[in-house]
Amino acid sequence: MADGWERCLAPGCNGAALGPERYCLRDLGSVPLDAELERIRAEGTVDARGVTLTPELLTRVLEVMPRKDGRTVLGDAQFEGATFEAGCTFDGVDFTGHAGFNDATFRDEAKFGRPLPRPRPLHPGHVRERQLRRRPLRQGGQVPGHHLHGHQRVRRGEIR
Repeated sequence: MADGWERCLAPGCNGAALGPERYCLRDLGSVPLDAELERIRAEGTVDARGVTLTPELLTRVLEVMPRKDGRTVLGDAQFEGATFEAGCTFDGVDFTGHAGFNDATFRDEAKFGRPLPRPRPLHPGHVRERQLRRRPLRQGGQVPGHHLHGHQRVRRGEIR
């Protein structure tokens, strides 16, 4: 196990092993990936711990998520230790379960929806957990203090 999860079988990969194939979301072949995306669609949860996510893969995942009132609904989302290779956006996404981003790395801009009441500044590479707890993030612009630029690493940051 790596960082609390069973590691992907692909050499050098730290992603969480999924299903009987034991590969991570990024390293699953096309048929197993389609099956995992169908599971994601049905359950509304994603496990991308330790996975290096391209914008295309993140888009595929978000496109299959359930929708409510025109918005993407993401239940439990495990992104601990994930690396977001390029800009990513969670605008238009409602996190309704546990969403973990501890030790996630953002190599470019990351957007998480509209401003929260009384925002606090972001310390480089650190999202304050209490700022995000139990508050739905909705579309409408960037979250001040949660709009990351350049190469950032999140040490603590969860949306509950």
